[in-house]
Amino acid sequence: MSISKRSHAKRRLDVHICELPKTSESNLPKLPPNARFYTRWRRSFQKLFLVSLNHPLTRNYLRSYAAINFEKRRHGRSTFWWVIHPCSALRYYWDLLMTFTYLYVFVMIPYTLAFQRIAKSTDIESWKPVYPAFIIGIVDIMLNFITGFKSRDGHEIFLNPVLIVRHYLRGYFVVDFLSSVPYFWFYSYRVLPPGPDSNSIFLLPEFCLTLRILRTYTLRLYIRQIIVVTRSNDC
Repeated sequence: MSISKRSHAKRRLDVHICELPKTSESNLPKLPPNARFYTRWRRSFQKLFLVSLNHPLTRNYLRSYAAINFEKRRHGRSTFWWVIHPCSALRYYWDLLMTFTYLYVFVMIPYTLAFQRIAKSTDIESWKPVYPAFIIGIVDIMLNFITGFKSRDGHEIFLNPVLIVRHYLRGYFVVDFLSSVPYFWFYSYRVLPPGPDSNSIFLLPEFCLTLRILRTYTLRLYIRQIIVVTRSNDC
């Protein structure tokens, strides 16, 4: 074989030829040209639930494009297409929102409880700055009930709704529920200082809001995700 032919053959070996069939990025079945508006809208919405290559944890559990495409196909064509994949774009942006929410409530809830409700005996109006965090916390509980989870060894991702509910109930559900209920919405009493007419007993349920601090480990995971994305963007 001549030198030119050997060099040409070497260049061909250096080029990777992908043997995966060319499909859409979402790996969902192609819609007919006359598909209805609702069907097209659901397809666009469904793409947010699928595993995303841009999620910082995707490559930790799915180490190849073939595995990612298989996971998209498995999820998108199942009867549980409405379940949110833990490595989806929707879940990443929600986790990003929860990161700032956790940082906010970790400061505001102890401050409001200690320096407003107890020290100054203020009324429930002092909780107003925290109202948006309570609403986000309630929405987070609902999303956690329809978000898949990874096995402990990271080798399997569960998208079955029954397993998801069971896993969440055994995990952080009690903490999330007790720390997300705005107890002061159920009474309008002004907390009086200790004394004969004191009604400080109404503060006891509000101390449950401090249980959110048990989510510190979750906050650390969310911050790590942000760091991974930041580093990948700098490269």
